[in-house]
Amino acid sequence: MELWRQELSRLGLNRQCKEEVPEVPSQVIMKDRQVVDTRSSVWRFRASLDGGKIIRLNWQHFSSHASPLVPHFSVVHLAQAYLSSKMRYSKGSSIRNDFIALGRLLKWAGANTPRDSFTEFKWEMLRERDFRLFLESGLQTSSRGNDFAHVRDFYAWCCFVAEADGFEPQLALSLKNVRAQGNVKGGSRSVQGSRARPIAFRGQRFADQSGAVGLRNTRRPSPDHASSRVRSKPQRNGSHEEL
Repeated sequence: MELWRQELSRLGLNRQCKEEVPEVPSQVIMKDRQVVDTRSSVWRFRASLDGGKIIRLNWQHFSSHASPLVPHFSVVHLAQAYLSSKMRYSKGSSIRNDFIALGRLLKWAGANTPRDSFTEFKWEMLRERDFRLFLESGLQTSSRGNDFAHVRDFYAWCCFVAEADGFEPQLALSLKNVRAQGNVKGGSRSVQGSRARPIAFRGQRFADQSGAVGLRNTRRPSPDHASSRVRSKPQRNGSHEEL
């Protein structure tokens, strides 16, 4: 038996049968019994069944994060299949965080690609060094590495549950052992690597850019603007958030 198969068996992550590869259903019943229509390009649900803001997952906006890369159709399909599967046992806030983390990874990949390249991007193009550099960029933000934890779980799902072509079991297991301050309980592990080194997407080299890449550009408000803001209590049922 190959070494990675032995490790999978020890961790209880044995690969599932091809017949169990999930498709994206037309609707999903979430853990809190909300019904989500997944036929639209925008998925809508509340943070909780008894109220909270309305969360909108905009898949057209999601795919645009890869610019200037051209995302392969599987980029959105695998993300949708993953989230629709996870919705059955997760809270709305968890789905929101997964969606944001995957969008940030797409934007990070696009930002680390030469502007004269027109590469078609696939998730399986990412190598371990790319994930580690993405983690490094996340450690400089308030997420403190939590985005990495979300995308690592997604990669493992694509590998062991969906059994999507090109995803490597050994890489999924290696990522499982990577720890950071924001995604481990009771300790931390530094991530080695120089920000100045280029990263590789299977045969191509891309210059790494330091700094975190978020879903949207943020600008620090001026003192005048900050002083003019009026704090108000959030509306429990009327607010919404589109991602």
